[in-house]
Amino acid sequence: MAVFIVGNVSAPLDEINQYQLGRYISSNEAVWRILFPIHERPPTVIHLAVLLENGQHVYFTADNNASAKKFQRRKQGKAVEGHLNLYSSDVLGRLYIVHPNNTECFYLRLLSITVRGPTSFQDLRTVDGQLCATYRQACQELNLLENDSHSDTALTDASNTARLQQIRTYYLP
Repeated sequence: MAVFIVGNVSAPLDEINQYQLGRYISSNEAVWRILFPIHERPPTVIHLAVLLENGQHVYFTADNNASAKKFQRRKQGKAVEGHLNLYSSDVLGRLYIVHPNNTECFYLRLLSITVRGPTSFQDLRTVDGQLCATYRQACQELNLLENDSHSDTALTDASNTARLQQIRTYYLP
């Protein structure tokens, strides 16, 4: 199916409308969506990106530089007793897989699924009260790299969320 629009070329492009006009839902997919709704079933699962400290780029322009907006912590869910400004909910977070060639992110992910209750990047790199210089050093101090269990864990996680082609490229150079 193709969608052609005749009109003003300089008008802003409405990609959402074009997508909806060009989308075709077969009868099988329609029945499946009616009988087995998957979008409104708890628990909600969100994907969490693995970013190094100061690894996410924030761009300031003349328009947003003088903005009066401030960061505010979300206030959804039930308040956690004994912790100020901390709320619990039934949302599950799933970390994206990280290729082992992206070494520091790979070790950061490994520490994130191993270390309990960190509140900062420094907490992840702290082992027995000593702050390690890198995430790899912290993994070595915790003996996470002594065997191939970290590779087995990474492959298991990848098999839950990735396609077969993505898993193949995970182990190919």
